[in-house]
Amino acid sequence: MHSNSTTALDRDPYFQLRLVCVCVGVAIVVSIIYIVVVYKIASDIGSSTELNAISTEATNFQYVLDTHEIEQSKIRIEAVLNKNYAANPSENNATYSFFLFNSPDAFSFTNLPPQTSNKALEKTSVLVNEDNQGIINIDNKTFAWIRLKTKNNADIIFFKSAQSIPLALNYITKRLIVTSIITFWIAVWLALFLATWINKKVQKKNDDLAHIATHDVLTKLPNRLHLFSKCRTEIKELISQNKIDSNKTSGAILQLNLNSFKEVNDAYGHAIGDKVLIKFAQTIQPILSKKEILVRMSGDEFIIWSKGLNEASALKIAERILDTCTNRIVIHDLSIEVIPSIGIALLFQHGTDLDTIMTYADLAMHQAKSNRLGSYVYNETLGATYLYEAKLRSDISEAIKQEQIFLLYQPKVDTQTGKIIGVEALARWEHPIEGIISPIHFIPLIEKSVHIHKFTRYVIEKAIMQAKQWQLQDIDMVIAVNISPYNLLDINFVQDIQTILTRHNLSSSSLEIELTETAMMSNISSTKLSLIELQKIGVSIAIDDFGTGLSSLSYISQLNADVIKIDRSFVMDMNTNKHNFAIVEAIIHLSNRLNWTVVAEGVESQEQLNTLKSLGCPYAQGYYFNRPLPADKISTLMADNIAYPV
Repeated sequence: MHSNSTTALDRDPYFQLRLVCVCVGVAIVVSIIYIVVVYKIASDIGSSTELNAISTEATNFQYVLDTHEIEQSKIRIEAVLNKNYAANPSENNATYSFFLFNSPDAFSFTNLPPQTSNKALEKTSVLVNEDNQGIINIDNKTFAWIRLKTKNNADIIFFKSAQSIPLALNYITKRLIVTSIITFWIAVWLALFLATWINKKVQKKNDDLAHIATHDVLTKLPNRLHLFSKCRTEIKELISQNKIDSNKTSGAILQLNLNSFKEVNDAYGHAIGDKVLIKFAQTIQPILSKKEILVRMSGDEFIIWSKGLNEASALKIAERILDTCTNRIVIHDLSIEVIPSIGIALLFQHGTDLDTIMTYADLAMHQAKSNRLGSYVYNETLGATYLYEAKLRSDISEAIKQEQIFLLYQPKVDTQTGKIIGVEALARWEHPIEGIISPIHFIPLIEKSVHIHKFTRYVIEKAIMQAKQWQLQDIDMVIAVNISPYNLLDINFVQDIQTILTRHNLSSSSLEIELTETAMMSNISSTKLSLIELQKIGVSIAIDDFGTGLSSLSYISQLNADVIKIDRSFVMDMNTNKHNFAIVEAIIHLSNRLNWTVVAEGVESQEQLNTLKSLGCPYAQGYYFNRPLPADKISTLMADNIAYPV
């Protein structure tokens, strides 16, 4: 089980080879540095020796020149040179050149060949103006040279072949070659030894890390990473071996979720909850065969995978698990019932990839849980709506980014004049595959997702941009935008609206925020504070679907809304239903008394409009006037000063 734990932590087959190469490379570099440094030191020592020797000899010549007449000095110097140097030197004899410059009685001595001597003479013109001594090459031969001043300010330049330098370097080079070979092989041996030792240590740590990464700390079971690695490997093998065929025995996923486990945690604490999970794993593990892998995914969710199961054998495993779990788990004298709901999805029959069959197993598990079925096998009709919603949920972020969500605008009409006095912005989704999607399908999904705040800001900004565009066309229009109660829990929501209004240079009086009565009542204290802040910056507040919630009038009065919208369910049959007529009448009278603006929703006939007018309802909206329209249609209606028949 542990050998194929995860591809993410597989052994590196070339790790030891690379380690050896690195160590050998380091050994070579160290050997080269050693050779270069020793060679340089030997060269420096040879140079220093030659310069010390020539310095002593030249100082003696200087002394002779300073203490004797020029002719006597010349004779003495020549005698010393003839004594110390051969007149016709062989390759192994020392050579020299002596020059006296800047003197009326300049002279020179040399035992160098004429060509070399002339080159040495040419060098003197340069050396007179440079350092006092050094090493120089003439005709591929190395010479030490020195420049001294006599007391008469004449210049002495003395060249002498530096024989000790090449001799020393040759001597050192031969021994360095031997030493470097020995050093190199010692370094290689050490490299191999260290590479082997380090490789064992690293692979041991890698094995430990692989086990930690692929196993659950609490239950010691394999975890999600192990499952994904093993399943995908085995599925690929089955496909490559043509083992996925019509006999439907290619494998199955059983997803287990413990019923009422949250209540166990809440009642007894997480420490007891953890012990329940451990005990449950220990209970299930023994009833499974070696081919069946029990995995803890997260929380109280477990999965069983085996590549040798069909529907019948998977159901037998589920039955064994449920029978085993009929016995209560006892922890610290607490008797706790732990019974799982099991969803089953089959490889090949339901899908040929892990993600698909895990999704289907999850759907089947939820079906088993909701219907108290114990276990359930996925079928094609199950979860069609769920899968459709899951697809939409995954597309929401891209829809906002690609601006697939657009706004239509439903007019609000003055019931006395028939003139448009505002619009309600309604979101629509133009999905690239599904086409136009109704908000009743995607708005609930957005409200349950992390995208709700992003989506609301997107819609508000689009509405504000349209209001500004109309303003530039001399059309003053209040746009109402529906928001979610979750938006009011966002501490940055009001400030963000203010920022958007400022960015587009639009007055806050052009924006109206609509929130359903039920949503407002979900968290009255937070809602009240947020609505007050919105009203402070000049945004009006509308209570949508008024009359359908369970709120009391005391709460509604606390919220101090600007607009009350009568829900369409009361308007549609108020002429035939005396109870609904009474409700509409009461809301209108209440709104007028409390100075609330009232709008009736869902007006679809002249008869309904006449009734609302007789009750004193100033504004209405509905299909009688118009369905939601694109912005350009609203612009045309306003430009033509259209009045609906009232």
